[in-house]
Amino acid sequence: TAIPGVFCLAFFIGIYLWRDAAASPIATTIDSNIVADTVWTSAGSPYVVTGFVDVVDGVTLTIEAGVEVIVQSGSLRIVGELYAEGTPTQPITFTGPTSQPGSWRGLYVVGDPGQRARITLEHAILEYGGAMSINASNLTMSWTDATIRHSIFRYSAQHGLYSDDGSRVELFENAFIHNTAAALVIEEMEQDPRLEKLAATGNGSDAIAVYGYQEIGRDGYTWEHPGLPFVIEDGIWVLKNGVLTIDPGVELRFASGADLRIWGQINAIGAATQPIT
Repeated sequence: TAIPGVFCLAFFIGIYLWRDAAASPIATTIDSNIVADTVWTSAGSPYVVTGFVDVVDGVTLTIEAGVEVIVQSGSLRIVGELYAEGTPTQPITFTGPTSQPGSWRGLYVVGDPGQRARITLEHAILEYGGAMSINASNLTMSWTDATIRHSIFRYSAQHGLYSDDGSRVELFENAFIHNTAAALVIEEMEQDPRLEKLAATGNGSDAIAVYGYQEIGRDGYTWEHPGLPFVIEDGIWVLKNGVLTIDPGVELRFASGADLRIWGQINAIGAATQPIT
């Protein structure tokens, strides 16, 4: 004969365990390279990276809205293509194992001149990266075509975003919050990055750091107003037959020893409410 008190206790323990399991979804472990087109679904979230994982050349990783990616150890590197489109209510999160700056390396997107990597982010959060490398950030790119919209880069141990050799970037309505160093770094402005409606607060520098000598040649270049000041760390050289156009509202800050040299032409026409500084 069942004892009513024991039965009730067992019943409620069973209900508690069922609710606890429902509240804590089982993680999907990723510990090897992604060698075929793959979709990380919201049902499989969180995805926990525990090795040095590459999305290899020619392969696309698609991440659904609401997915959380935790890089617990190793790294996640995109050599092929990443497509991650969240929503305002279901962002996609890339984070580390702890809520501390530098708890993981950050996301790396690495192509080469013959085969560019590609990344598309919308309503994504990249946080707590910036470990290991001197140029580390929550997102580090080289030889990459990148389109990033409505996303947040926060709490990096170094930069929020770092765009290195040969990358072509489009950044629209992104926020950079409490990163230890610069909000973002652009190595090669000659690649004509499209930077619009950017915001920054609480970073080591709430600005766009521009490294390397930016050579403006015959194709010309228009320096648009991105919403943040530029800090020129090395120099801008407008070469013979080159034309540099600076839009109203742009602010250029030159680090000690940096310079602006003009052998060609510069057009800098501000407005009463938007002077060029």
